[in-house]
Amino acid sequence: MSEDINSNRIEWNHLEVADHTLAMLAYWDRNLICRYANQAFLEWYGKTREVMVGIKMEDFLGSLFQKYVPYVIGVFEGKIQRFERDIVTPSGEKRKAIATFSPDYEDKEVKGFFVYISDISVPEIIQGQYMLNDSHNSTSTSENILDNIVNTLKTCLLTGFPGIAKLSRLHFISESKLKRDFKTQFNSSIFSYYRTLQMELAEKYLQDKKFSKKQLAGILNFSNPSNFSACYKKYLNTKKKA
Repeated sequence: MSEDINSNRIEWNHLEVADHTLAMLAYWDRNLICRYANQAFLEWYGKTREVMVGIKMEDFLGSLFQKYVPYVIGVFEGKIQRFERDIVTPSGEKRKAIATFSPDYEDKEVKGFFVYISDISVPEIIQGQYMLNDSHNSTSTSENILDNIVNTLKTCLLTGFPGIAKLSRLHFISESKLKRDFKTQFNSSIFSYYRTLQMELAEKYLQDKKFSKKQLAGILNFSNPSNFSACYKKYLNTKKKA
């Protein structure tokens, strides 16, 4: 392979934010060789960065590789691939996750793809802390739940809005109470808050000149660059008025 593993045009080593998210992030080039994996990805799979960077996808997935071939073909056709999958951690624990493959374009050609994996399992400790009901819990408990929901939203910035129903199930709070309490706490709907978090991340990437608006439209799961640009413009206008 003539291309230097560390010379990928995407300067992953400068994306400090990637190592501080709970979502698992990776990048595979057109030869299906891993060029980057963030800390969460490494920890979930029990790998070191030295082992992951440079490994072929077929070697990494082993017998599971064939199951991923249709998604790989789809992403190289320029289509975002999103699917649920099970992950077995190094400790043997089986967790459910949502995986997203997003194409990376250069001169209108797909040169590789980004992989985003978000854990959607509900830890047993959380199940023991909260009950699904529509009653008014104590202020401190409600705030803790909302803080956890915000953290969940942050882990889904690159994988798509999880939806009210899923957030309700994950955090053991009814949909009506979730929407009501969130609006009271943040003076915003959950989806609008999520979009703002995405735009804050986009602003950092654009300021650091890491990605173009066209690339960010795909990374943040917008249907097209125009929709992303309109959302980003609205975000900047709102920020100026604040």
